[in-house]
Amino acid sequence: MIHTLTLNPALDLRMRLAHPRLGELNRAQSVALEPSGKGLNVARALARQHFPVRAVLPLGGLFGQVVEQLALGIELAAVPIAGATRCNVKVADTSSGSVTEFNAPGPTLQPTEWEAVQKSLFAPLRPGDAVVLAGSLPPGLQSDTYAELTTQLVTRGARVFLDTEGESLRIGLEARPHLIKPNREEAEHLLGTPIQATREALEAARALQAKGAERVVLSLGAEGAVFVGPEGAVLAAPPQIQPYSTVGCGDALLAGAVAGLTQGLTWAEVARQATAWAVARALVRGSEFPTLQEVQGVIGDVMVKDL
Repeated sequence: MIHTLTLNPALDLRMRLAHPRLGELNRAQSVALEPSGKGLNVARALARQHFPVRAVLPLGGLFGQVVEQLALGIELAAVPIAGATRCNVKVADTSSGSVTEFNAPGPTLQPTEWEAVQKSLFAPLRPGDAVVLAGSLPPGLQSDTYAELTTQLVTRGARVFLDTEGESLRIGLEARPHLIKPNREEAEHLLGTPIQATREALEAARALQAKGAERVVLSLGAEGAVFVGPEGAVLAAPPQIQPYSTVGCGDALLAGAVAGLTQGLTWAEVARQATAWAVARALVRGSEFPTLQEVQGVIGDVMVKDL
């Protein structure tokens, strides 16, 4: 079983329009509502391809109800909370492909609610399960939250996949997660060095590995991703595409890596599959994650080379 934990889920309001302008009236070409939060997105991507996955998350208020309604088809372990789940706004510029995001902070979890979330995560856990800890922390939880959870999960025999940033990532590395998936900006911030060339990305990934992670997937956006693990390092480069949207591509990349490692693929095969999941997500028109057929349609165009 694969479990995901999303401590700060959201309802995303996604708009597409040409040349959005601040301080002026903008008329959207299309609008969509999407349940969101990194852990939930990973669960949605996995469920879309029929992997056994269970998503744990706190939900409250009207937006929380909508998230629960939109997350049909996923084994959802929703923990009721008094606060209201946040709503984020994502504005995609159809003329440039860029996305402007407005993210709300999210509700504060009460002590009893936090205990209920942890109980929901740990109760069904079995040795060998994979657990994805992903996304930002809601107000009130400390930066060492993911580190403490990782330590407890590892002692129970779980493999932890950590996708967060800043202090949460820095401290989380000390708990030795199975895999982390920072993007270029997150790695630069953590290491204090710029990442431009592939060689610099490889050095950064190895530096993060040395800080505690067994495996590192360093996302470089349209340039692909560097995959560093005990078996070695590879670069997975996607084909040139015209993306419909880049929202959720990083989550699809992580989901593909989790799926590949769960399937027992080689590290190079994991890199190819994960990158194909991200590419396929960018090409999907709408809020869904790609199907197996959509991934198979692009996986042959992903180039993988040893570093």
